This record gives sequence, C-alpha cells and structure tokens, in this order.
Amino acid sequence: MSAQGLTSFEGLINHILGLPLWIKQVVYTELKSDLETSSARFTLEMINKDDTLPLFVPPITFLGRKELETKTRGLAPETYRFLEGAEKTMRILDICIENSWTLETCAIQMLMCMDQELISPPRSPVISGTAQYLAGRIRLGEYLIKLNKISIDQLDQALRTQKYIEHSIGERTGLGEVLINLGYITKNDTESILFLKEESRKKYVPDICYDGEDKAASEEVILKREIQDIKSKNDRLIVENTQLREQIRKLLKM
Repeated sequence: MSAQGLTSFEGLINHILGLPLWIKQVVYTELKSDLETSSARFTLEMINKDDTLPLFVPPITFLGRKELETKTRGLAPETYRFLEGAEKTMRILDICIENSWTLETCAIQMLMCMDQELISPPRSPVISGTAQYLAGRIRLGEYLIKLNKISIDQLDQALRTQKYIEHSIGERTGLGEVLINLGYITKNDTESILFLKEESRKKYVPDICYDGEDKAASEEVILKREIQDIKSKNDRLIVENTQLREQIRKLLKM
C-alpha cells in the first residue's frame, strides 16, 4: 500500500486513539461543538458510510492494469497516479492524501478513469453522484435526485417554476431556493450540499508526521512530483503544437 500520505493519516488516527481518555473527552467535545454549529452536521447525517466517496475503493479493471503498464493512451500523470492507487486497493481518501490532492481533484480523475473503463463504477449511485457533483458534471438538482431527496417529477416542477418566475418578474431565482419554497427540501439540505462542495476543494496536509518521517522531506517529494507533472504537460503541449503545425502546412499545400 501507499507509504507516505496513507501512513501519515493512519498514524494520526492511531495517535488520537492512543490518547488518554481525559484528552479524548476534550477532543470529542471540541469536535461535537464544531459539527453541531456548522453545515457539517447535516452533511454527515445526509450520507451513510456505504455511500461515502472518501471510503470508496475504486476497482481497477483489466484495461486499467494494461494501460498502467503500457501507457499507450498518453493520459495525464495525475490519471496514472490515480490508477496506481486503485491497483494498490487504496481508498479515495488515501489516494487524495498520497498525492496531496483535494477531494474535488480526485473525483475528476476517478470519473475520467470510469469514462475510459479503467476502473469499475461504484455500486452506490450516491458515490457516483457525489463524484459527479464535486467534479462539476451534474448540478444541484440532479445530485438531490441521486441522494433520494427529490424525485425527477419534483425537479421538473421546480425547473418549470424557476422559468415562470424568471419570465414573470424578470429575475432568475436559484433552483435551491425554488425547491425550498415548494417544500421539497429544507434550507439545511442546500447549505450542507454547498458546504460539502466547498470543503472538497481543501487539501489535507498533516502538520505532524506521525509515521516518523521528515515532514520537510515529504513536502520535497510532493514538490518534485508537481514539477514533473508540469514538465510532462508542457512536453505534451509541444508535441500537440508540432502536430497542429504539420496539419496546417498540409492544408495550405492543398
């Protein structure tokens, strides 16, 4: 399995579990207070463990293993790193930490691999829907359907109402507000989903290395990887630019 990010995260969890009870009480109290006074509370209540994207282990397919070995499709370095994590049966959470990614970035790579049948799609429609929502492929209304918060008919009614309001008073009302006014969802529903998307754009970077590794050395590895990614993208752009120029020359000779 992954060495770096995964070990650091597991080290953090083990560190917390190994704390004396009187310290755990304070940690629990602080977490409870934070969760109960933010939209995180409703986000956590909305999705159960089996439908949680960070806990999903993306199953790599035969095509995925073959592409990881041959790299014949010339995919982005991030995509191959995602496949490497899938081959190691890592969770989405672990892949994010291993590569110093946000959950949003990981969701984008996951869907790209699914599109090309390099990994098998999750059985849970909520996990698929969450990845699609965080990656910007579906909007609020479609995601609410995936969560079984509203039906297709209710979404259609809300969209019709939204258009009617826009044509009647010349102002566009957000779909979330329309759904709330129709009584289909609550304000907490929309706030928790928007909060989920906002939080998915944040990285987890441990300030302490609980696995005993040098944090500075870990950050150096991440920096080198990012520099290599930029170089790889630049090399691809040079090749594509050369190919485009050749095509233009051929067109001009016709």
